[in-house]
Amino acid sequence: FLVFIIALVVRLIYIWQIKSMPLFDAPIVDAVMYDQNAMKIVRSTPVTKAFYQAPLYSYFLALIYKIFGHDYLLPRLFQGIIGAVNCVMVMRIGERLFGYRAGLLAGCIAALYGPLIYFDGELLRPVLITFFGLSLLLAVLHWTEDRPIWAAVAGLMMGLSAITRENILIVIPVVVVYFWVSSKHRRWLAPAVFLFLSVLPVLPVTVNNYKKSGDFVPVSTQGGMNFYIGNSADSDRLTSLQPGIEWEKMAFAPRQDLGDDPKPSEFQTWFVKETFKDISRAPSVWLRKLAKKLYLVFYGEELTPNSDINLYREHSWLLRILIFSCGTLYIPFGLLFPFFVLGIASQKVDKDKWLLIGYIVTYSFSLALFHVRARYRLPIAPAMIPFAAGGLIYLFEQIKMRDTKKVTRCLVIIALSAALVNVSLADVSFAKKFPKNY
Repeated sequence: FLVFIIALVVRLIYIWQIKSMPLFDAPIVDAVMYDQNAMKIVRSTPVTKAFYQAPLYSYFLALIYKIFGHDYLLPRLFQGIIGAVNCVMVMRIGERLFGYRAGLLAGCIAALYGPLIYFDGELLRPVLITFFGLSLLLAVLHWTEDRPIWAAVAGLMMGLSAITRENILIVIPVVVVYFWVSSKHRRWLAPAVFLFLSVLPVLPVTVNNYKKSGDFVPVSTQGGMNFYIGNSADSDRLTSLQPGIEWEKMAFAPRQDLGDDPKPSEFQTWFVKETFKDISRAPSVWLRKLAKKLYLVFYGEELTPNSDINLYREHSWLLRILIFSCGTLYIPFGLLFPFFVLGIASQKVDKDKWLLIGYIVTYSFSLALFHVRARYRLPIAPAMIPFAAGGLIYLFEQIKMRDTKKVTRCLVIIALSAALVNVSLADVSFAKKFPKNY
């Protein structure tokens, strides 16, 4: 309860502080698309195409608009409540993995984690993605062979997350392996239940897409283009594009070869083929690009090409003290990562911890396969926080016991890990081209 109250209060304070910003009532880039899609749903505007983006967040907004009217404050208030629930789930996961004290500390860290607060206040998907991801992990951790219902809950959370943002699907093998290894009898049962329930939320979306387009589109049509943006020879320029003429030239480039009305699958295939042509021409360049993106997933700075966190920091003293840089140290992620590494290095890694590590690794790889920015990587932070809390507790215990050798070892791990993600080893200029006068 304490964690929920702290998390909710700081989110309400932040929303109140940014309410006077012009962008509060004027969504931009992706946010305006979600807002427009939500209003089309509310007005029952006929749609003749497959979903461009995974649709659940737009339906979430539409439900709020339908009940309370078209208002930009109420969605943020609801997201603040969901964000506070997310912090409680982080606490529960921390308790399960590292004990009560670490769980409470993890919940408090999540409650005051600046990027979570920032994105909970934006009309964007991360708050729901984080909710479903944490719900998935908690359900899997609650599962036993005597409580098979949790495999079904985990599958439902996976499916709902997939129709919010599809890259969660890369985590499926991690969950299946966890169920298989943890089962002593009928090892196939929990994975089968999990996979079946994962499909159920996706199926209506796929059917809708087929009815609208006459083509097989499991969730949305933007995957091929995002793959192109992050992996083509021109990816450095494309990653920093803002809506406008250059963006539309890129987005509609397939029409030059496919005509004005290609099928969604043809549209996506064109982008994928063009990307692989670029990769085949210079595979070593692409491998360096992939390595760079893997590094940027864990880079300390919050990379926001489609917004500017500093604009919000100017209006919010709360955000100024929760997201900032101290020399080359980027807080909070640049501090979270080294304690996350310490939490792994200092504790025995059992299957429950391996579940979270597998979630973090596979989810991170899914980001590197496309392109990286702060809101895309945000869902891995709550899964890292319990490890960071466990690492902090371990360090304090060694200091209390005056174990100089172990304290020194901890400090070396922290220093090396902090240096790795806070000293810029890659060009991040693509994330700093948002026009401040937008």
